[in-house]
Amino acid sequence: MASYEDFKFSNSSGANLGRELLCQWNESDLKCAHPPQCKHRKVLHAAEQTLANLRLENAALRRKAARFDRLQREKVHLKAQIKAL
Repeated sequence: MASYEDFKFSNSSGANLGRELLCQWNESDLKCAHPPQCKHRKVLHAAEQTLANLRLENAALRRKAARFDRLQREKVHLKAQIKAL
């Protein structure tokens, strides 16, 4: 459970316009010193998940492209064999 010190709430000119979780963000390490509920960690986690999904999709597309290239070469080879007959 997070302690009171882990949370700070934003106030604009005395009016509580909404509670926003703030933390001590370290830009160079892309890390913060607060629990997983922190908005920075949530955004970073979502970005990491998106990147992982894009890497998987990229690998699948590379496999499909390699298969397509192989089939194209095989097609050219078969056409050459047909002409030779």
